[in-house]
Amino acid sequence: MSVVDAFLSTWARARASFGEGIPQDGGGLDHSARLESLRDEVESATPGSDWTGAGAEGYRDRNARQARALGALADLDRRLAAEVDRSAAVVAAGRRELDAVRQWVLDAAATTPETPAGQQMLWPVISKGAGEVAEIIQRSHSDLAAIAARMRTLGAEYEELGRSAR
Repeated sequence: MSVVDAFLSTWARARASFGEGIPQDGGGLDHSARLESLRDEVESATPGSDWTGAGAEGYRDRNARQARALGALADLDRRLAAEVDRSAAVVAAGRRELDAVRQWVLDAAATTPETPAGQQMLWPVISKGAGEVAEIIQRSHSDLAAIAARMRTLGAEYEELGRSAR
C-alpha cells in the first residue's frame, strides 16, 4: 500500500462520516408564515363593542394567550429551521473541504515519481493532508455539537410552550 493509498483510506472514512446525498435543509420544518397568519386571525377576533363584561374579558384574555402562543410557535419553527440549515451547511462545507484536501494530495502525488524516493517525498504532503482532514472533522464536530445544543434548547422551549398552553 502506498502512502497515497493509506491517506485515501483515511480520507474515505472521514468523508463517509458526512453521509451521501444533499443535506436536508430546514425549509420543510418552518411553518412560521402559517402560524403568524393564524396568530393574526386570532388577534383580530376580539369581542365587538356591544359585548362587554366578564365573558368578553375572558374571551379577550384567552385570545391574547392563544395569539402569543402562536407567535411563540412561529418563532420556534423559524429558529429550528435555521439550525437545520446551519447543520446542512456544516455538512456541505465539510464535504467540500475534504474533497479539496483529497484533490490537493492527489495533485501533489501526480508530480512525484512512483519510486521509493518519490513515496518518501510525499510524506510531508500526506502528513499535512491528514492533519487537515483531522481539523475538518474536529471543526465540523464542534460546530454540529453547538447546533445540537441549541436544538435541544429549542426542544425544551417547544415542550414548555406545550405545557403552558394547557
